[in-house]
Amino acid sequence: MRHAALLAVLLAAPLAGCRQSEPGALAGRAEATATEERTVALRGRTLVLDGFAGDVRVETDAEATGARVRLVRRALGATQASASERLARVTVETGGDGELYQIVWRANLPGGAMDGAAGLSADAVATVPPGTDVVVRTLAGGVAADGPLGSLDVGVGAGTVVVGRAASRRIRIDVRAGDVTVNAASVPAGAEWTVETAAGDVDLALPPGAALDLDASTGAGALVDRGLGARVPAGAAALRTRLGAGGARVRVRTGAGTVTLGRATDIDGTESGIAGP
Repeated sequence: MRHAALLAVLLAAPLAGCRQSEPGALAGRAEATATEERTVALRGRTLVLDGFAGDVRVETDAEATGARVRLVRRALGATQASASERLARVTVETGGDGELYQIVWRANLPGGAMDGAAGLSADAVATVPPGTDVVVRTLAGGVAADGPLGSLDVGVGAGTVVVGRAASRRIRIDVRAGDVTVNAASVPAGAEWTVETAAGDVDLALPPGAALDLDASTGAGALVDRGLGARVPAGAAALRTRLGAGGARVRVRTGAGTVTLGRATDIDGTESGIAGP
């Protein structure tokens, strides 16, 4: 497919560090930043945000006609001059085809030592119309998403993920190390949600009347029911149950951590049963 070729081009350069580490680069911790904004008409395309380090937030706006992405590149250095010099190493590339529009930020450093990227990052805030399909990838950083996206696909190396007012037909969250919180405004009929972390806690809050088949488990930890009414046996590490008439499928996994199942009680953006973005 054409978008697969585009992904290959944009991600061909490795996220590499410099040939040797810079032991004094962060001494004094002077910071340089640069802010830029990208606006694009998606026209049904998927928005892909792909970064080596930094926090990402995705929010919906009913009045938005396209995607507006604000990027803040950051670099630390021993002095303001060295921080500014290192900032130039954080580069941003964009590209699109008929299926997706992608923004990629990377540490553009020669050599192969990843420690040369220490102190370099870029934060992104994306505002999109409701119903937009969004993909987020980051090696290190937190991800927050709020509002009725069409679908949400998040992959994080190390960092927390918080999803508020979730109402997507498809959600996939895959975290290697970090906690995940999902507060649902609604679970559409036929929805497919998968929430996984290798090491971390998972909090899931579902709205009253949600109809779904729930499959939750932890490899090392416990399941906790905080108002969902799932009748979790004491000390249980796995639970399969049907809520309402079922239909949607929600799968929750952690390799090591606690899975908390709650009832969403106040879906207005910040609080819904367990926690908010």
